[in-house]
Amino acid sequence: MSAPERLHALDAVRAFALLLGIVLHATMTFFMPLHVTDSSQSEALGVTFFVIHIFRMSLFFLIAGFFAHMLVQRRGFKAFVGNRAKRIVVPMIAGWVVFAPLTIGAMIWGAVKMNGPGALDAPQQSTGFPLIHLWFLYYLCLLYVIVLGLRAAVDAAAGARAKTLRRAVDGAVRALTLAPLAPLVLAAPLALVLVLDESWIPWGGIPTPDQGFMPRVPALVGFGSAFVFGWLLHRQLDLLHEFRRRWPWLLTFAVALSAACLWIVGSPGQGDPLMAGVPAWVRAVYAACYTTSSWCWAFGIVGAALRLFSRPSPVARYVADSSYWLYLAHLPLVFFLQAVVADWPLHWSVKFPLIVTAALTVLLASYHYVVRPTFIGEVLNGRRYPRRRRRDVPVSMDSPRPMHPEPPRWPRPTLSEPAHREPSPSPRLVHSPGPPQPMSPPGEGGRHPEHVAELANVTMRFGTTTALDAVSLAVRPGELLALLGPNGAGKTTAISLWLGMLEPDEGSVTLMGRSPLEVANRRNVGVMMQDVQLAPALRARELIELTASYYPHPYSLEETLALTRTTALASKRYGSLSGGQKRQIQFATAVCARPQLLFLDEPTVGLDVEAREMLWRTIRDLLSNGTSIVLTTHYLEEAEALADRVAVLARGRLVATGTVDEMRSLVARRRITCTSALDVEVIRSWPGVIDAVRDAQTVEITAFEAENVVRRLLEADASVGRLEVRQASLAEAFNEITKEAA
Repeated sequence: MSAPERLHALDAVRAFALLLGIVLHATMTFFMPLHVTDSSQSEALGVTFFVIHIFRMSLFFLIAGFFAHMLVQRRGFKAFVGNRAKRIVVPMIAGWVVFAPLTIGAMIWGAVKMNGPGALDAPQQSTGFPLIHLWFLYYLCLLYVIVLGLRAAVDAAAGARAKTLRRAVDGAVRALTLAPLAPLVLAAPLALVLVLDESWIPWGGIPTPDQGFMPRVPALVGFGSAFVFGWLLHRQLDLLHEFRRRWPWLLTFAVALSAACLWIVGSPGQGDPLMAGVPAWVRAVYAACYTTSSWCWAFGIVGAALRLFSRPSPVARYVADSSYWLYLAHLPLVFFLQAVVADWPLHWSVKFPLIVTAALTVLLASYHYVVRPTFIGEVLNGRRYPRRRRRDVPVSMDSPRPMHPEPPRWPRPTLSEPAHREPSPSPRLVHSPGPPQPMSPPGEGGRHPEHVAELANVTMRFGTTTALDAVSLAVRPGELLALLGPNGAGKTTAISLWLGMLEPDEGSVTLMGRSPLEVANRRNVGVMMQDVQLAPALRARELIELTASYYPHPYSLEETLALTRTTALASKRYGSLSGGQKRQIQFATAVCARPQLLFLDEPTVGLDVEAREMLWRTIRDLLSNGTSIVLTTHYLEEAEALADRVAVLARGRLVATGTVDEMRSLVARRRITCTSALDVEVIRSWPGVIDAVRDAQTVEITAFEAENVVRRLLEADASVGRLEVRQASLAEAFNEITKEAA
């Protein structure tokens, strides 16, 4: 697993842990005395609570440690502190101010409803400041301080040996993770702490530290060990594959150990939660089973998620984003609903799902309309998703399609209709070590609805590697933008951001004026990547029809075949085609959607001269119909022949933008060809001449000052003929630009 890969599975696991908290709190009135006691008690819900409580918060802190190290590695210490202050400290304080009174009020109302006003006269035992369910944010802050403090102290003490020490720690973590008894070893510190704690209530597992600011030792050891292991695990991402491989066994052991714990301590209402009078060795066995099962659950759930939920899903992403708000806001609502239904003459199997469903409905509605598009969503999720009204009527996949659908088009300027564009200044190279400042039309760095795709001051890092460094680049309607750069320059990263496959660490990305994460926007995009695998058993026309079926306004099969000049290949099986013919069909599947924006990655690799010329003609046809195209290619003659504008990336920076002619003008050299009887050695000695070579009667001269060289040619040889002076090629300009940037 590589660092650049977004870990969708772990996003899902974090959301799963938070949402389980809502379920856990909804069970409590059905088996334990709380602010209310439901009239329909349930041993099954007590067991549900017990099992969830074993692993939920350990799982959460494991993922929290993993993502904390990721954030420090990507953004550095200062940015980490700022990010955590915004997304952890602010929600903790604001959440307590808002939800603590509501939670306490819901509990008081429920107690009075069930037991009358006399319920308020009962003595209340207070053990400290009520952190309510937001205690986990407080402990996250504590662990951030402890881990970062220890990290700085060790680095300072170890000095030059810090790297050696880190390698030793990584080796120990690897050996432990690969060992079959890893959960037992990791569980040992917490098991020891619990056994030595005389006030420990075995049935409750790790005591919930929701009262007071003084850290509780069992919580610090249990959740801290999970956090630290997650932190260290991120340093070796390949170890996640071990959980993915062993998840069925891990979950099997988790279930077995949880069952053993229930057998020892007894189910709710049947056993003794305190295990009073039980021999010490039995308590020790119980503690070992309980804590080991917690690690087995955590590792098994992570492995199962990596195996089953690694692919990106808009629904999963939405739920993951919403889970933070849902958990912060749920407790007063759940307590209120529990009090409402407590005395209803219904079975718990009706009331419990009703509480969970009603709470989630209200919470999701509040998230969608009050949180997600506002500053609250920006604080919780790192960004806000603006509410937008669609101007067009959505097209259902089940609704009939128009006979001749006409998507929006941007006409290209013609001779009869001159373009009204701002003049584009000449590009320039960036020599400073800071972020690049390429010359571009006025306002390109800002947001413009007329741009079909835009990167605005985008920075993207993968570990310690900066793939894009403060890049601002826009694709204009109806243009072909050639995105050039050596391998590793950031071209693929830029396209992946526009396609919604990555999200930037800094800056913003828009597609059709909106977020590229919105599926509706991506339905206006066609993509042809360099490495494509299509079903070999299907015929070319079947592949085109299948791809077109995903889009609301595609070309018909006949239109696609005619546009891409592939009619002769339509009935052939894809697996029987040559490499060049496969590229032609891949191109056809990319354009069949009638895209407003088309990404082409090395489209003519493997094509013969005739097929390349046909593909170029198709590209020009698409441009004439208003399609915008982003072309990445190492065949610079292709960019020179097709591009309206060129952008050059080098080492993650945008080092130059401009038209092809403007890019050529960056190189001062010119090429002079003529027929002459002069000796090329004599010509090479002239001022301003870089080189001179002869091919039969033709002499080709490369020079900086072409005018002076031409005058001298004519003076020295009256027989000079077929004289031609040309600018440098785009390839020469590209080489010069990237050499300067390096």
